[in-house]
Parts: sequence; structure tokens; C-alpha cells
Amino acid sequence: MSEYQALVAGLGNSGYQDEGAGLYFVSQLQRRYPHLPLRFLCLDNDILNLTPYLSRPVPLLLVTSGNLGLIPGQYLIFSARHFNPQHSLIGISPASLQQLFGSFPDLQREEFRILAFQIHWNEMGEEMSPEICQTVKFLLRNFWQFLTQHLLLQPSRQRSEF
Repeated sequence: MSEYQALVAGLGNSGYQDEGAGLYFVSQLQRRYPHLPLRFLCLDNDILNLTPYLSRPVPLLLVTSGNLGLIPGQYLIFSARHFNPQHSLIGISPASLQQLFGSFPDLQREEFRILAFQIHWNEMGEEMSPEICQTVKFLLRNFWQFLTQHLLLQPSRQRSEF
């Protein structure tokens, strides 16, 4: 798809249970919603892998997991400008965010959001914890509403395009 209205990028460690939740979520979105005007990316575990895709300013959602101090399976959505350095997120650090902001000043806007799942399991293996699975399923079912609410897309315009 050449024209897209937003980037949705997954970060994670595949093969480490809940640490791969961001990659899994985005791959499921891409499989379920190929008709949406979105660019889906799976970036492994480094936010700086995003740089080749930032040629024009569009809303951006990064999906990852980590230790947020929440109950396993809960999630936070926040502006990247308000990253809490006490949160340990897969693929995102304060230094990597600053490097990204330095190279792409337009990213320091509200439309750059991070969705982060609180991990429960982080050992070798593909199976995610039941808490993460339940949250991922909920967000997949409600993704369009979630996306328009948090990335400030215009739902009326997009609904007419599909």
C-alpha cells in the first residue's frame, strides 16, 4: 500500500514469551486488517530500526511490552514525549528515543504513541501468558476504535474509504 495514514510498529523479542507481544500483536493486525490504510512493521527489539520509515510525518503507534509496574496483561498507552524512564520497555530506552527525536524533530508530537503490555512470562518459548493473550484479543477486536481514539485519526473519513 503506497498511501497510508499511520504507521503501526511492533517491537519485541520473539521467542521470549510475553516479550514478543508487540511483534505478535502487529503481525495479527496485519493479517486481520490488510484493508486499513496503515503501514504495519515488525522491528525486532530496537526502536532505531524505525528510521527508514519516517520519510513523512504520519501518526505513529509503537507496540511493545515490558515492566511497567502494573498487573500482568494490563497495558498503558502514552505519548512518546512522556516516556517514563522507570519503565523497562523492550526496544525503547530514553537514549534511543532522544536519538530518534534528534534525527526526526517532527516525532515530538502527540501523534507518536506507545502501547505497552505489562509482561508476566519472559522465558524462552513462543507461548504468551494468558493475561497477555486476553489483552491482545481484546485490542484486536476493538482495534479501529482504539486507533481512532489514541492516534487522533478521523473515523468518519476512514470509514468512508472502506
